[in-house]
Amino acid sequence: MTINRSTSREVLDIFPLGSRMVLFSLAYFGCAVVGSLFSLAPGAFVNFWLPSGLFVGVLLADERRYWPALVLAAIMANLAFDAVCGHGLFLSLLFSLGN
Repeated sequence: MTINRSTSREVLDIFPLGSRMVLFSLAYFGCAVVGSLFSLAPGAFVNFWLPSGLFVGVLLADERRYWPALVLAAIMANLAFDAVCGHGLFLSLLFSLGN
């Protein structure tokens, strides 16, 4: 199946950048929660990190000029997930840089 690039661009242009950032952050956070449910053992690390696939897909679908905003949205969602999991700020920043 071939995706028409102009059609996918029209779909993305419906939402302003701020809305896409919020939607992406929520989806990233949701993927992180689902990935944590698939972990082999509860702990500080998630074995199957679903948000990375989402992140790559979103970056490939969007123009490069929007990447810094989307990276910021991913970092915010990652920090929020780590805060919910009880990780400290330093560890959360290291996880964000790694992702």
